[in-house]
Amino acid sequence: MNLKWQWLLCSVAALITVGLGVSVIGEAIRLRTLDLEGWFLWGTLGLILFNSGLSLLGQAVYLKVQLKLKK
Repeated sequence: MNLKWQWLLCSVAALITVGLGVSVIGEAIRLRTLDLEGWFLWGTLGLILFNSGLSLLGQAVYLKVQLKLKK
């Protein structure tokens, strides 16, 4: 797979993962506000997803720089 496709897949995956992480964190906040159980696990999962998305975003930036330097 060439560098452009790696960058494209990584950047799209980053946007999806960050958005999903924020949504799951929002659900955890809702559960905590309503004093329902499971909010801690949802919050932990949301933070894992959010941080994974940020890592993917960093990789996408790295790939984009590599792509620009290659030209």
